[in-house]
Amino acid sequence: MAIKCLDTQIRRNLRTFPENLMLQVTAAEIAEVAAKSNLLQASKCSPAFAEHGAVQAANILNSDDAMEMNVHIVRALIYLRQPMTSHKALASKLAGLDAGLANTTST
Repeated sequence: MAIKCLDTQIRRNLRTFPENLMLQVTAAEIAEVAAKSNLLQASKCSPAFAEHGAVQAANILNSDDAMEMNVHIVRALIYLRQPMTSHKALASKLAGLDAGLANTTST
């Protein structure tokens, strides 16, 4: 799927992406990452997504690839959260952050 298609869908569904789910990557940030790896080209400033924003992005794209990517995102998030939830202090902080996020999205 082309970045152009994703950008178009994001513009059409902006209320799906509040500030805490999506941010704009600057040219300087892309250049910094591109200098350290082959993953990005320094030519385009694309949106970046927090974990739940990535799921939202996959949800607005109506394709089999997007649905499959949504499943991969959820599996990756589950995998990444497993070590954190095994540590009680981190689990408590995570619960507090989730509660704070729930309060900001419900208003």
